[in-house]
Amino acid sequence: MKKQILKNDNISATINLNINFLPFKASYGINYTDSNSTLTIEYKGLFKPYYKFVHDNNLYEIYPHRGTKTSIFKNNKQIAFYEHTFLNRFNKSLIKINCDSDINIDILFTLISVIDFDFDEDSQTVTIDFGNIFQARKFDENWSPT
Repeated sequence: MKKQILKNDNISATINLNINFLPFKASYGINYTDSNSTLTIEYKGLFKPYYKFVHDNNLYEIYPHRGTKTSIFKNNKQIAFYEHTFLNRFNKSLIKINCDSDINIDILFTLISVIDFDFDEDSQTVTIDFGNIFQARKFDENWSPT
């Protein structure tokens, strides 16, 4: 399964989903067109999911929380969180992002695309997303961007 991210009508990244069912492991391979670089995001924790990857010698971790919020950490320091809508109509949802001012917006958008945008492009339904039930890390209500 593959997704493509467009920037100014040009493909800026291609995302491939890789699944190994026994033992269950999933990862996303991201190929950036303009820099010829590749990023692999690993899905961790079957019942308390989170994601991690290394980019430019920095460890990134993405933690979906109970409900519809997701936090992003760089070297164990929170750099962003986002929240997606509860109700999605025809494969369209609204995402509200709070992030530090120095964050790489291309990487942030790619991460959100990997985690929250479905691979099914032909969705013609209305869906309700109650979010996650379990969480590997509790959401920090006091965090604010710098």
